[in-house]
Amino acid sequence: MNAGQLQQWLDQLALVSAQRWAFAALAVASVAGALASATLVGGDGVGFVLVLVVALAVAAVVRPDSHTALLVEALVVWQWLVGTDDVTTPVVVVVAAGLFVFHTLIALMAVTPSSAVVDRELVSRWLRRCGYVLIGTGTMWLVVVVMVDRRAPGNAWLSSLALLMLAASAGAIRALSAPAGERVQH
Repeated sequence: MNAGQLQQWLDQLALVSAQRWAFAALAVASVAGALASATLVGGDGVGFVLVLVVALAVAAVVRPDSHTALLVEALVVWQWLVGTDDVTTPVVVVVAAGLFVFHTLIALMAVTPSSAVVDRELVSRWLRRCGYVLIGTGTMWLVVVVMVDRRAPGNAWLSSLALLMLAASAGAIRALSAPAGERVQH
């Protein structure tokens, strides 16, 4: 690397917005928290995998349009699968939330330039949608905990109704989260 390339890299680094730094820090912290939670429940010590995941997460926030984030998420899920047998532990919600926050922030950073400051209204809309997803995740975990020991026969009609309700809920959330001018009028 010559001095000109180094100076160009430093100039680009100086243009990164404070909001982008906050997004990057939150993304790395969320995936590190998810991995630490998965590892602690699994009984293994936090070590090499945590260092590897944090390093890859930093690479993912530097280049959010690459596939590095996919590798990060795959490593966390792998750590969860090899270390945890209990799907009803409340820590699964923490791991899922950490992965979701990481994924959402990487997606947001991938579609914005590093010097951009995302409008407060847009961030508010993203936070509201993320809240819906996290509430749904916690609710689904509660359903699993309640139903885990129940031995009911399968019911195709009930499963179809559940899928229809899920699709209707997703459509309603989409319609309600769009600004008033963008809502589809029927």
